[in-house]
Amino acid sequence: MKIKVVDQNQNTVRSFNHPKEVIVRSKAKIVEIFDSSDPTQVMETFHLLEKKVEWLEDPDTDCAEVSVELKIQQKVQKPETV
Repeated sequence: MKIKVVDQNQNTVRSFNHPKEVIVRSKAKIVEIFDSSDPTQVMETFHLLEKKVEWLEDPDTDCAEVSVELKIQQKVQKPETV
C-alpha cells in the first residue's frame, strides 16, 4: 500500500507505506499523521481537500497494490492550552 500526501500544487508532502501512520477522518475532512514509533501520538493534522484511491497492477511482475493520494490544505492549528 502506498499513501501519498500532496499539497494543492501536487507537490508531495509525505509518502507512507504503512496505513497505521495516516488516518483520514472523511466526515471531518481531516488527515492525521501519527508518529511511527508511538502510534498514539498525532504529529500533524491537515485539512483534507480530496482523496483518490487506485488499484495499481504491474503485469510484468504480476503484482498489484493500493495507492491512496490525499490532497491537503494547510495544517490544522491546535487549540492553545491555558
